[in-house]
Amino acid sequence: MKKTLILLPATSTQVSKTELRLLASASLYAKLTGDDLAIALAPFAEGIDLHAKADALSAYGIPVIAMTPESGDHYTPLAETASALFLKALKAQNASTALTLADSMGKDFAPRLAVLMDAAYAGDVVGFEKQDDEILFVHPMWAGRVLGHLRFKNALRVITVRASAFDALSSSAKAPVSQMKLGVPPAKARYLKKESVASKRPALTDARIVVSGGRGCQNAQGFADLIYGLADDLGAAVGATRAAVDEGWISSDAQVGQTGKAVAPELYFALGISGAIQHVAGLQNARCIVAINKDPDAPIFQWADFGLAADLKEAVPELRALILKNCPVQKM
Repeated sequence: MKKTLILLPATSTQVSKTELRLLASASLYAKLTGDDLAIALAPFAEGIDLHAKADALSAYGIPVIAMTPESGDHYTPLAETASALFLKALKAQNASTALTLADSMGKDFAPRLAVLMDAAYAGDVVGFEKQDDEILFVHPMWAGRVLGHLRFKNALRVITVRASAFDALSSSAKAPVSQMKLGVPPAKARYLKKESVASKRPALTDARIVVSGGRGCQNAQGFADLIYGLADDLGAAVGATRAAVDEGWISSDAQVGQTGKAVAPELYFALGISGAIQHVAGLQNARCIVAINKDPDAPIFQWADFGLAADLKEAVPELRALILKNCPVQKM
């Protein structure tokens, strides 16, 4: 029986919706291939209760291998460290396929891991299809304009998954948790520090509602008044286009798009966003898109479920007033 290992570099004790989407993608892959599944869980940040996280993950019916360092409480988040560490786990489990998130960390270490394994590599996979006895990996190309189908002859595979393309896995029968102690692999790079931006808002990739702003907000004050105000009314996460990030109105961790994050909220507000394909590539999996732009010919309206051609400065205050009157949400 072949085995697939889900590589989960933990940076938080909580199990996120993004991680549950990764588990769902792996479950779908395993159903098509008949592979056994397991989760390789390793701490890559301070203060993680690995036992608690492993126990929480085991409630989704997939066995968990909790990888703990022989010295210290976590591994340093370097591509060299993660790839060498997970390579040991794959060899120990005799696994032929590795799946991990196509986030900043996954995109960093997964290609390196594929080289170390001499494996085929598929990045940003959004689906799996079975054709005869082969698995095709569905992969967006040309900023999401088309979907390519990748076919591999190599039995060893490393895959990064765009989690927003999958629904979160539901809880199941509890699976066993095992322990694996490994030393910290040597690395030529030196980890210095991590700087985190504290926010009371939901994480962008896990949020049910996202309010995003673009160049149409005109300036930093306009972005703050229009985007942050509506987001706080709705308890939503805040997103942005690359133009807004480049202007310095918001930090790059809020960027949605081809060079930012892919999101899949139930409701996505695109305010003052023209709809360039680079941005649309990150929001295609949103369940419902609401666009407001003063240009009635803006490409974003081709993607929107609801569109309003209007000035943001007039439309957004009216929208906020209607929301607070008819469906008040406790402000953050």
